[in-house]
Amino acid sequence: MTKAQLTLAQVQQRILQLEGRQDELEVYLRNQLGLAADQPMDVTPEELPGAAEQEGANLIAMAAQSNTRLMAAESDVKGKELRLKGEKQGYWPTLQLVDDLRCAG
Repeated sequence: MTKAQLTLAQVQQRILQLEGRQDELEVYLRNQLGLAADQPMDVTPEELPGAAEQEGANLIAMAAQSNTRLMAAESDVKGKELRLKGEKQGYWPTLQLVDDLRCAG
């Protein structure tokens, strides 16, 4: 799994967690705005402007760099890649040719 795939999976997981809290967040928003429970409220998502979206991407990149679990996963992947490389090299036998250049005379 690459770093990008892991980051994408973490972001998707966080989105699903937040979507599951929609009712809880609506109650919180109603309380903050002082709206009654029976008063209709329509929340519509909006696209972020380009600069804000880019800033969000930068924040995600910075968070990924400082995430210890992500660093541990990267280290684990590198270790497994090195082990695989070593095992592949050990798969084929090596052949050593030695030439004795001493004169028999």
